[in-house]
Amino acid sequence: MRILRVANVADNRMGGMARVMHFTSEQLVASGHEVDFLFNQDLRTRLPARFDRFCVPIRIVQLVFRSIRAGRNYDVVEIHEPSAAAYALARSVISCLPPLIVISYGIESRAEPITIKYAHAKHLPMTWKQRYGYRFTTLWQSNFALRHADHMVVFNTEDRAHLVSNMLVPIDRITVTHSAVSDVFLRCPTGPSPGTGVIFLASWLDRKGIPDLIRILTRAIREVPGLPVTIAGCGVGVDKIITNFPADCRSNIRIVPQIRGDHALLAEYRRHAIFLLPSIFEGQPLSMLEAASAGLALICTNICGMKDFIRNGVNGITAEVGDTARLGDALIQLLADPILTARLSLQAQLDAREYTWMRSADRYLAGVAAAMLRR
Repeated sequence: MRILRVANVADNRMGGMARVMHFTSEQLVASGHEVDFLFNQDLRTRLPARFDRFCVPIRIVQLVFRSIRAGRNYDVVEIHEPSAAAYALARSVISCLPPLIVISYGIESRAEPITIKYAHAKHLPMTWKQRYGYRFTTLWQSNFALRHADHMVVFNTEDRAHLVSNMLVPIDRITVTHSAVSDVFLRCPTGPSPGTGVIFLASWLDRKGIPDLIRILTRAIREVPGLPVTIAGCGVGVDKIITNFPADCRSNIRIVPQIRGDHALLAEYRRHAIFLLPSIFEGQPLSMLEAASAGLALICTNICGMKDFIRNGVNGITAEVGDTARLGDALIQLLADPILTARLSLQAQLDAREYTWMRSADRYLAGVAAAMLRR
């Protein structure tokens, strides 16, 4: 099969969506399939970036037509949810276009009310653009694409349930796949990490539960003298992060804005014993599975792909979104109880080893096959 995979994100093998696309595609290519990519550098237009939400979807349609005219046909075209509406419309009118797979790393219509509710609960400021502009530029496009796609691929069972119950999408048009870990992590020695302290590894965004993270870490640093804390992979400067913490806590905090290469990433995880991620919304975070594979104990919110992986008290600890008291208690408990930390981390590591890119690619191919049946 020949597959075109499209996302308006940077082509970065070390982070997020592009990492998932590359690693699953390597498995597809190894199985004899052909995969092409279009990332944001391929989708740019001459108009200002503020028009991208409308221009990029149209640009995708143009590029697919250009490919077909050049004799390079695809069996399916996969497009990230926010950019797929124009192709979904074109496909509904021109049935000879390749079938459309819409891939979502967290359904946008689920994320929006959760984000607004969290902002109200935490008294976070929201601009008019954040509150209303998103609905009129991106959200309606996402919903149109999901309703008119030939097939959908999502990364957690909550998204599948939302598509079926709220958007009335037939369940046979939805495939649930998962994130995974690379061979570098799978070869990690079995057993708890030899490191100490806690790591948060994610972009520095409110969606990652940053207001809660600051409260949890501040409490832990004050209650556990000398506690080492790392904030890594945040993608922003040190000053933008460290000033959020009280002055008496800052000396405990180490900030690593970027990490290059899987070996360096694994080494960074194994400097620590506990992984903390209080996100309010996710697809299925790569960092959670990587930390589990590296032998860290997990403390996460009970949502989305984290809920699908973590069994509370068995291979990690979960709490509800925004429950800083429970998340903070869990962190203090694990810091005080190395036996419990070791037990949770070992089970998480064993569970994470089932999350291979080969298995993820196999599930993705099932979605491709289902889309092709609708051609």
